[in-house]
Amino acid sequence: MWERSQYDQVLTALATESPALLGARLRAAHAELSTPLFIREFAALLGIEIAIRSPYYLLHPNPMVSEYRRVLAILVLECAALGVPIRIVSAGQSKELVRDPRRTITLTFHTHGESPNHWHLKDSHAPHRFYFNKLGYSGWLTLSPKQSAGVIDGTLERPGLAEDWLNALRAAPVTKYAQPDSSDAVRPGGVFFPLQLLGDTVSALHRVPLLDALTIAAETVPATGRRLTVKRHPMCRDVQVTETLDRLRGVSGVDIVNCDVREAVAVCDVVMTANSSVGFTALIAGKPVIAFGDSDYDVCTYKAADCETLRALLMRMDLKLDEEVLRRYVELFLLELTFDIRDEAPLRKRLVGAVAELISNLTESEFAEAVRAAPRF
Repeated sequence: MWERSQYDQVLTALATESPALLGARLRAAHAELSTPLFIREFAALLGIEIAIRSPYYLLHPNPMVSEYRRVLAILVLECAALGVPIRIVSAGQSKELVRDPRRTITLTFHTHGESPNHWHLKDSHAPHRFYFNKLGYSGWLTLSPKQSAGVIDGTLERPGLAEDWLNALRAAPVTKYAQPDSSDAVRPGGVFFPLQLLGDTVSALHRVPLLDALTIAAETVPATGRRLTVKRHPMCRDVQVTETLDRLRGVSGVDIVNCDVREAVAVCDVVMTANSSVGFTALIAGKPVIAFGDSDYDVCTYKAADCETLRALLMRMDLKLDEEVLRRYVELFLLELTFDIRDEAPLRKRLVGAVAELISNLTESEFAEAVRAAPRF
């Protein structure tokens, strides 16, 4: 049912305002208000809908299932509250998802790649926090020049926010995957290398192949007088990984363990990874990280661009974490890169922003056509 006054205001706005101005006004209004200011009317008159590709493979029992189920539930609820029509298609189905790309906001999970009106959602490295952006996750989620400069040389916008969050996670560290109930003893010091899945999607972002990196580490770290501690990914069944680890068993200075990654991170000097969540865990724990792959947190790491720079970094004994850079990155992570799924308001704000961006990219002729076609009361 239309409310006449709102309907007339929307028609007037479409007839007199530019798409860019109207999109900016909607975004600003929803930054201040919790109610869906005319979004329903704009969506109806402009033919806007939201298409969701539901991640059925992430809704069945696994360690992250509760977070994905909650986010999907909030998405549906907030679309209904905004009054925007939605279509839901299960991931993996060939059924058409997007009818009109210019007027459809597409929401997909655990995906990457930039295209108009397409937004990606995924669980982040931290509990209760999800990404919502147009790039994706891990190394596909590149920081803008402004964001990078702010992390490296900027100042904190909300002093205390990052510090409080860091202290809370350091007091009770969490992991993305279930850890073994009983684990091998981890000898303190040295370099900890938690392996990733060999065929994982993010392996496309590795600057050094995983097993090459392991070989380099096994040759280099013991030569510095330190130990290399290696942990296999809990879901890995790859034969190549098995064969490589078998060759390293018994090598002096190399420990292959099945342990809780939190224990290994706590007692090591340095963590090496391509772009694992354990790298983020290590940064939170205050450990320097050598990264041979692209990630969203690599601004805080020592970057190995190739095999030689990886070898050179592993030989260094002076690596330290820059705590100030970490604090500025954590603030960015909390305020811009992710949102808290325990509160519905942050996701609502991002949905309104997506609608406002779509409207901003329409043309004045499309506005005029919507006004001409609108029913009159």
